[in-house]
Amino acid sequence: MGINAHIKDNTIMLYYDLNEHNIFPEVEYGLGEELLNFVCLSSDYIRQGYEKILELHSCKEAFSEDDEESMEFFDKSEDLANVIDKDYVYLHFYTKNLLLFLYEYPFERYDKATNQDIIDRFIKNGLPYLSGVIEYGCLYFNEEISEMHSIYSQLCKHAKSKDDSQEHYICAFKLAVELILLEIKAQKLLFEEDLEATLMTDVNQDDMTPLQRFLYLNYYRDDAIYFESSFKTMLVRFPEINPKTDDKDEVKKLIIEKKSTYVLINPIQHLGDLIKLETYHMLANNIVIKKCKYCGHYFIPKMRSNSEYCNRIKDGESKPCDKIGPKRVYDQKKKNDPITKVHHRAYNRLRSKLRTDRITQAEFCDWSDMATSMREDCRSGNIGFDEYQRWLDEDKSLT
Repeated sequence: MGINAHIKDNTIMLYYDLNEHNIFPEVEYGLGEELLNFVCLSSDYIRQGYEKILELHSCKEAFSEDDEESMEFFDKSEDLANVIDKDYVYLHFYTKNLLLFLYEYPFERYDKATNQDIIDRFIKNGLPYLSGVIEYGCLYFNEEISEMHSIYSQLCKHAKSKDDSQEHYICAFKLAVELILLEIKAQKLLFEEDLEATLMTDVNQDDMTPLQRFLYLNYYRDDAIYFESSFKTMLVRFPEINPKTDDKDEVKKLIIEKKSTYVLINPIQHLGDLIKLETYHMLANNIVIKKCKYCGHYFIPKMRSNSEYCNRIKDGESKPCDKIGPKRVYDQKKKNDPITKVHHRAYNRLRSKLRTDRITQAEFCDWSDMATSMREDCRSGNIGFDEYQRWLDEDKSLT
C-alpha cells in the first residue's frame, strides 16, 4: 500500500511504482496543497466516495465463485480506487486498506485467517490511531474514541457470525468505512492542532523561523507526533536504465539520453509518514500558510501572500470564499457589532434624506467623515458607545 515521494522545487511527486517504464509521477502537486485540502474534506464527502465502491461490491460478481469473474470485479475496484486517489491522494492509504479488507473478508482467503484476524490486520495496517487506542489505551477519553470503541466492538461481534450472506458483507464494509472516517477525523485534528500551534506568533516567537517555532513548542508539549520519530530516506537511480552493455561510452550516452540520476526518495508506508514529510518541507521552505477569514480552513495563497480568503467553496455556498467571503464577513460583523450596526442605521437614514433633497451633498459628506472618525474613536475606547449613539441621533435635527 506504500508509495514513494520525491520533493523538488516545492513540488511533491508521488510514485506508486518506481521503474524504467514509469518515469512520470502518478500524482504531482505544490507542496502543502493536498495536505491542507485533506484537512478540509468532510466525512460526508469521503463516505460518498466509498459508497461508490459499496455499489460496485453489491453486484453479484463480488460473490461469484468463478475466480476469473471475481478477479475482474476486483480489477474494477482497483480502477475506482485509483480515481479516488487522483482526486485526494491523502485517501490512498485508507482506500487501499479498505479494498484489501473487502477482498479478504469474509472469505478467509489468506493463511486460513479468521474474520477477527482480518479485522485486526485492517486496523494495524491502516488505522494507526485506533490501533494505538486499542493496544495502549488513551490518556484522555472523548467522543471520537468512545465511538471508535463502539464501532470496533460491533465489527468484532460481526466477525463471530457464521453468516456469509451479501448483507453481512455489506454491513462489515459500512462498519469499516465508519472506522476509517473516525481515524481520518482524529488524524486531521492532531495535524490542525500542530499547525495552529506552529503558526501561532507572539512577542517571544516573532524572530523565529517556522521550524524553530515548532521546536520551541515541542519543548513543552507532550503530544508532538510528527517530527521526532524515525523516517526512511533512500537514494534511488531514477529512471533506472538497466544497460545491456559494458561499453562505458554507451552507458554514458544512455544516462544522458534517459536523464537518469540519483534522486532522494521517501518511502511512505502510512498517512503519518506523508503528513510528517510534507509538514517538515512546508515549514523548512517558509511556505506561507494563511487561515481563510470566511471558512476558517488553512490555505496557501496563490497570487498574493497577504490574501485573506481561499478559493474553496464553503459548505452551503455556491461560490468560492475569495469571491463572496469579504461581503459575508462584513455582513456578519455588521450583524454582531453594535457599533457597526448603529453606524449603518444612521448612514442609511442620512442617505435617504440626501435622496429626497432634505440635506445637501456637502452636509452628507461632512456628516459621513465625522461619523467614521467617531466610530473609530468608539472602537478604540476614546469615547463611549452611548456617547457615539447620542451623536448619531443628532442627525435627526438636520433638515
